[in-house]
Amino acid sequence: MFKVNKLSLNLNKTNYILFTKKSKITDNPINVTIDNVPIGKVKQTKFLGVIINEKLTWEDHIITIRGKISKGLGILTKLIFYLPNCILVNLYTLIHPYYDYCNIICITGTSTYLNKLLFFFYKREQCV
Repeated sequence: MFKVNKLSLNLNKTNYILFTKKSKITDNPINVTIDNVPIGKVKQTKFLGVIINEKLTWEDHIITIRGKISKGLGILTKLIFYLPNCILVNLYTLIHPYYDYCNIICITGTSTYLNKLLFFFYKREQCV
């Protein structure tokens, strides 16, 4: 189909993932090839900025988002004594999209990982 439409596929970036129930995960790889190039199996992948794992638990995505939010808030915490509040609020707008983008999938995550993510939100609300 790609060749008919004169499209190309970067086989170095191509992989596959099997979505299975937790109890039915197998380590037996399936041999997938495209133009005689083997395609590797991965346990997680990033698609449109969302990290998807084979169990669809969203824990990997939440951990990544938590790290990005933590770094941003750490920088804001160091700048709080040097910048006025209006600038700090503007800088916070660089962190806030991590809460908003695909937030519906974070809600479906386990409460352990969700609480780690929401900790930053509740901590920020207390400071305002």
